[in-house]
Order: sequence, then C-alpha cells, then structure tokens
Amino acid sequence: MQEIQSTNQQTLTAENEQAAENKGVASLVLGIVGIVLSGPIGLVCGIIGLVMAKKAKALSGGKLSGLAMAGFICSIVATVLGGLWTLFLTLYLGLYAFVLFAAILSSTMYI
Repeated sequence: MQEIQSTNQQTLTAENEQAAENKGVASLVLGIVGIVLSGPIGLVCGIIGLVMAKKAKALSGGKLSGLAMAGFICSIVATVLGGLWTLFLTLYLGLYAFVLFAAILSSTMYI
C-alpha cells in the first residue's frame, strides 16, 4: 500500500514540475511579447505573465526555475513599459483632445 502511495506522490510531483515548467515558459513568452508590443497590449501580457510565474512558483514548491525566473523578470519589465506607454498615450490623447476642443470653441466665439 505504501509503495503505491509513494509512486502516486512521485507521479504527482513530476506532473507538478512539468506544469510549473510549462507555466514558466508561458510566462517568459508573455513577458517577451509584452516587451516587444508595449502599450496596453504589453501591459496585459505582462500582468498575465506575472500571474503565470506566480503559479509556476506555487507548483514548484516556492522556487522558480531558470525559465520561470526569466519570465518573471521579463513580465515585470513588460508591465512597467506597458504601464508607462499607456500613461503617456492617455495623457497625449487627453491633451490633444483638450487643445482641439479649445480651438473649436475659440473659432466659434468670433463668428
């Protein structure tokens, strides 16, 4: 009975390691895609990559493999770049809309 339990635990551990490795690879891919695309899409990819890296850490018993660590770092960079780019884009479009609206108002006041 104990042999069967030990074998099941080893299989479960191997499956957890494989799942952690897969999530680490997914985190790395999402981090790289997030860095390349930046903007709002990069922000979303970075956040999903961080979640995947956290799940990989939970499955592997609290430590990250090399790919999962690289994915975690790339996802952080993608999240920061995506957030900054999104903030810049929002401020730029807001300022553009403000100037356009002011120009429309000023041109109609003197007619």
